[in-house]
Amino acid sequence: MSSDQFVAAGMLPDRRDGSGPFAWLTQMRPRFFAGFHRCLPALAEPATI
Repeated sequence: MSSDQFVAAGMLPDRRDGSGPFAWLTQMRPRFFAGFHRCLPALAEPATI
């Protein structure tokens, strides 16, 4: 599982202000990767059907 797959799937929120800068580096990037790292154990669990 790659973080790029989450980005490609549209997991990032839209810009809050259509005319202003998107604060990816200072606001969204840390939150995105914190959530990504928290979900990795669940993604590594074997599937149960």
